[in-house]
Amino acid sequence: MHQLLRLLYIDQLSPVNVLMRPEPFDPVNMKEAVSRTLMGAYDIHILAEESELTKKKNEITRYESEINNIRYIIKENDFNLSIDDVRKKINENIEQLEKINISLNKQNKEIINRNSKKKNDKTDDLFKKMQEAKEKYVYLIENSNTLNYDIIDSENFIIELKQRIIDLDNSISIRKHLPTLNISFCPICLNPVNSETEENICPLCKQYNSENDLTLNALRLKNELAFQLKESGIILEKKKQILNDQKFEISTIMKQISLLQTEIDSYSIKIETTEQQERDKLLFIKGKLSKEIEYLNKELIFQERLKEDIRILERLKFEVSEFEMNLKLRKDRLIKNYTNAMNLIKETTLEFIKSDLPRDLPKDDFSLSKIEIDFNNNNFSINGRYNYAASSMAYLKNCILFSFFFASLNLSSMNYPRFIICDNIEDKGMEETRSHNFQLQLYKKSKQFDLVDHQIIITTSMIEPSLNRTEICIGEHYSNESKSLKIEKKK
Repeated sequence: MHQLLRLLYIDQLSPVNVLMRPEPFDPVNMKEAVSRTLMGAYDIHILAEESELTKKKNEITRYESEINNIRYIIKENDFNLSIDDVRKKINENIEQLEKINISLNKQNKEIINRNSKKKNDKTDDLFKKMQEAKEKYVYLIENSNTLNYDIIDSENFIIELKQRIIDLDNSISIRKHLPTLNISFCPICLNPVNSETEENICPLCKQYNSENDLTLNALRLKNELAFQLKESGIILEKKKQILNDQKFEISTIMKQISLLQTEIDSYSIKIETTEQQERDKLLFIKGKLSKEIEYLNKELIFQERLKEDIRILERLKFEVSEFEMNLKLRKDRLIKNYTNAMNLIKETTLEFIKSDLPRDLPKDDFSLSKIEIDFNNNNFSINGRYNYAASSMAYLKNCILFSFFFASLNLSSMNYPRFIICDNIEDKGMEETRSHNFQLQLYKKSKQFDLVDHQIIITTSMIEPSLNRTEICIGEHYSNESKSLKIEKKK
């Protein structure tokens, strides 16, 4: 609201060479927007609609590009049929495909029926033998796997026995070449071992062991290991022989299963050559129809997409045309409102200037084109001149702002609230006679609009005598004898 007051309220502190009260950090174009709003020449919704118009134009560009791409694909793939023709062709192919599927299903049922009728005891016996052979095959495979694991375990056991014999030979050899070892600490509890023992007494177990006894024990253990090694070798060879026999039997069973399968196949019902050819022909036609339906569906998708894109494009173009036409009408209306308001402001300003007392403001050879009012730069000029006497600048500023007010009384298109305040109309040392003259001009101009509700508030220290103490004066007249602040004296 305070932005509007910058044109409704003429204060004393503002410089006389500006139209609107200056503000720090005043946004760009703010003064122009305020003046155009009051003139009825500004529409905040136009910017949003122009943004929407730009979006629609971008959509048009996108759809035009998409339509061109689809047309290129249609041309490259020879999609020449109309949408109705494509759908008709698809339906015809689907009907043919259904008929072929019915024929193929019928042939399959006939083959199954013939096979079931021609089964006999021979085929039943073959199937029974086949089942027995498969069961035996499974049994042999399981046994051979188990035997194979046993053989691996036996081989590992023999390797372990051979290693133990080698270790025992090494122990006997070391005992012959090295003196008896003295053990100082027990390997279990790690406590010191009492080395003061009798000869041939083990310091650990305290048992009697002569050198000959130790050697005999080692030889006896070696003989036991050698016997185990021999017996294990014999058992391993027997297991390997059994495994080989089972492998041979498995091979024989597999050949038997293969022969039985061949014999069963020889008894299966074979389709006659002519029937097979007819079936192959139907399958070929079925595949061809399926591919053609797939191709036609692809064509249908592109044709329908093209039709839909063209429909959307036409709608967007129509909307853009409507948008542009409406925006143009509204912008033209705003331009007309601005022109009418500005011309009327200048005309009224010219009237006030010509009604002024002969001072430094020009009156002769003077027209509307000589008056420049620039709200955006917040200045004004006459005949290209921006500086006059201070009182004349104050007078000219008041003329323009009051002309703005009186234009709103004449133009219904303006948004000016038909209300103005002027604080101290004779600012900057204006002469009393000049102030009186301007007051009379304002009063006469206001009387021309008696039928239009409006309000003018001015303050002055030198009111025009003919206007003093009339209905237009509000409040008391203050002077040195009658002050605004009255203090009662104590008795």
